[in-house]
Amino acid sequence: MTDLKSILTKTTTLLQANDIEDASLEARVLLQHILGISPALLYTQLERTLAENELVGIRAATERRLQREPLAYILNDQPFFARDYYVDSRVLIPRPETELLVEKAIEFIEHNACSAVADVGTGSGVIAISLAIAKPGLRVYASDISADALDVASINCVRYNVTDQVLLLHGNLLEPVPEPVGMIVANLPYVRESELDQLGPELTHEPNRALCGGPDGLRHIGKLLQEATDKIRPMGCLLLEIGYGQLEPVLALATKYLPQAHATVFKDFNEHDRVVRLVFY
Repeated sequence: MTDLKSILTKTTTLLQANDIEDASLEARVLLQHILGISPALLYTQLERTLAENELVGIRAATERRLQREPLAYILNDQPFFARDYYVDSRVLIPRPETELLVEKAIEFIEHNACSAVADVGTGSGVIAISLAIAKPGLRVYASDISADALDVASINCVRYNVTDQVLLLHGNLLEPVPEPVGMIVANLPYVRESELDQLGPELTHEPNRALCGGPDGLRHIGKLLQEATDKIRPMGCLLLEIGYGQLEPVLALATKYLPQAHATVFKDFNEHDRVVRLVFY
């Protein structure tokens, strides 16, 4: 049978048999994507016979998912901060936890004079673009060591019409940022090398460079803290996303490199320490 209802059932069964969580939902999303139809149309066309090219597309997408390729890469789409962004295997998939970083960045900008900010390790550009949309006129320097990642960020900047506001910079950490800014925001790689093999099969599809933070997970965070003094204005702030169990070593690094900064810690929706804010007095 090649009607839509039969293919939906078959796809759901395949995903369930391979331990894909939310198999029913993912099957519907995959079919909607390949067929280019809305959720409502999916259910009004269940008796429709699918064309051969549609079946080929569905089989290919399903096989990719069975190989544990993340759904976001198959769809080339990931929601973040109430918007949809283009993603592919060149960039880390934005996580819901990172929305807290954006919320705290916007909160700081709203209460402090801030004409320019730096998003370090911008990846797909979701943080930089979220800030630019929230604050028209804000100049956002978005740096990344990966030229491939900047290509993805460029696609998203065009999508949201912020190419004049978000300046994409190729280079490591703060090195390419041309001037001191009022705020630095960073979601840098912070997974420990020893933990990479424990993260599950889907994460093997994401760029290792965007995940691995060295033996202790703090290689990039520590270097950023070292560089920050010369690139942040008085009364500015640095906002960092951190991993589970990293609060104390990050605060120790902040005390070592930025003793003049006052630290505040924010918890995510799982009550884990997730964002560290360092304000320079």
